[in-house]
Amino acid sequence: TTFQWSGNASFNPATGANTTVTVSMPGTYGFTLTEFNGSDCYDQDEIVVTFIPGPQPVITNTIDTVCGTQVCLDVDNVNGEGFWTAYNDEGTQISPLFDDPADPNTCVTIPNYPGNYNSVDFVWTETNEFQGVQCINSVTQNIVFAKVPNAFVGDDNYEDVCGNVYTFHADTTGSGWAYS
Repeated sequence: TTFQWSGNASFNPATGANTTVTVSMPGTYGFTLTEFNGSDCYDQDEIVVTFIPGPQPVITNTIDTVCGTQVCLDVDNVNGEGFWTAYNDEGTQISPLFDDPADPNTCVTIPNYPGNYNSVDFVWTETNEFQGVQCINSVTQNIVFAKVPNAFVGDDNYEDVCGNVYTFHADTTGSGWAYS
């Protein structure tokens, strides 16, 4: 018994009962399996396969650190429906304030956070569905939110001093936020 696959595609192997088929682009294709058992004894069966384009989202901005609590996220090459989620350094899902979590190009605000910085993984998960088959893919962008420094040298912006030496005592809230 021998086998032969045919159709508008590449088969690996083309002569095996089990084969892997690769098409040039998504779409609907017909394939035929011919099974030979001797020179004049054969049978054929056909199958139609629809190849659904899988999502391949791409992060388009290169932001990795922002000063403050807001950033705009951008994803291109969207061909399905998707949504944003966010995770902290420990991998726990958090709930920032997305302008629209279903928009691949949305802005997000991280409410007040403890410490001088907050590292967040934003994940865009996209689904392309056809006749009940779901193709899912995601892309992640890590952004570090740094506290805005608070330069403060006192309630008055003017001091009279005696002599030529004065010691400043600045408020250091927000200092030391550099993240590596």
